[in-house]
Amino acid sequence: GDVIVYRNPCLHPGDVQRLRAVDRPELHRYRNVLVLAIVGSGSVAARCSGGDLDGDMFSVIWAPEFLPPAYLMQPALDYDAILREAAYGHTICQWHSPH
Repeated sequence: GDVIVYRNPCLHPGDVQRLRAVDRPELHRYRNVLVLAIVGSGSVAARCSGGDLDGDMFSVIWAPEFLPPAYLMQPALDYDAILREAAYGHTICQWHSPH
């Protein structure tokens, strides 16, 4: 069923991802781990605060009463784009400033 996944620090509303959890019997032997798909619409880890799976700690919530409605979910922030812009001397403050 549906779950939300996020990584600390959660810096942007889009860092919280609503995903579909599946039951795979071949993975039942694993405990206290999050297994993420390697195919699909990009890296889930990267969409969660730019995570890179080098020991990141994720939280998963599957209780339906705590899942936000899909219409409240925000698109993930493109952290790679921010890093590229920073390399060219731009800052986040400049992005939001009209001057």
